[in-house]
Amino acid sequence: MTVTAYCSCSKCCGRHAAGYFASGEKAYWGGIAADWRLLPVGTKVEIQGFIGTFQVEDTGRVIRGARLDIWMPTHDEAKEFGCQRLWVARNNQ
Repeated sequence: MTVTAYCSCSKCCGRHAAGYFASGEKAYWGGIAADWRLLPVGTKVEIQGFIGTFQVEDTGRVIRGARLDIWMPTHDEAKEFGCQRLWVARNNQ
């Protein structure tokens, strides 16, 4: 999948930047944005290169199809991550 990163700043989230995911949860490490038609809110996934499980909590107008956006605590971390093609698998636990 195409995997990008974002933070809660206005550069990443625009004027609606508030530190919350579309699910209503406060933004946290491990939360990701996905196309809810493919991966509904609450779906857990594993992402190549990361230890642990991520959970779909957010979506966005540019998050369509086989694309994920990982929430990061800072803009610099999100920018450094960039855009990568990574293996992603559902975690059925």
